[in-house]
Amino acid sequence: RSQFARSLGTLSVVGWLLGIGDRHLDNVLVSTRDGCVVPIDFGHAFGSATQWLPIPELMPFRLSRQFAGVLRPLGPDALLKPAMLGALGALGERRQVLLRALDVFVRDPISDWASMLHRLSDDARRNIDELDNDSDNGNGNGNGNDARHAERDARDGSHAVARARLNIARQKLELANPAHTLERDLEISLQ
Repeated sequence: RSQFARSLGTLSVVGWLLGIGDRHLDNVLVSTRDGCVVPIDFGHAFGSATQWLPIPELMPFRLSRQFAGVLRPLGPDALLKPAMLGALGALGERRQVLLRALDVFVRDPISDWASMLHRLSDDARRNIDELDNDSDNGNGNGNGNDARHAERDARDGSHAVARARLNIARQKLELANPAHTLERDLEISLQ
């Protein structure tokens, strides 16, 4: 049970940071060898579940009655909360390494972002560019490549979406107010 709780807590935090959506019991396996939770189906990442699913997925993670039942009699506060806090702390301490790894999505955005841009109006595209610029100017991502960003975005606006999504992950790692990060995510997704 403790291994189950540690893996569920860690995966819940990682899923929240990366905006992994469509988390339901059909997308989770449990190892019969050690009780670890094994996630499957990553079709909705970086907040795409708020845009593509019929009902936007707004919750940071799922704690179903079935999962909560496994954590009895101690419950989620005793078993899940420490695992989640430990995972968030460890990821936050190494956030620069994680953000550098995630930067690959800025250099080579996923096709969903390009599809999203084609459906958006010109005003919505400008809003995404403004959100991206606000994120870069506010806390910045430390790379100071505004001219390169503008040139690349002129060719393919999906890079602006990718940077905006990466900035949301960065804000989560920096423990920004979750309501603000959700609001920013929705501003990008629901244009």
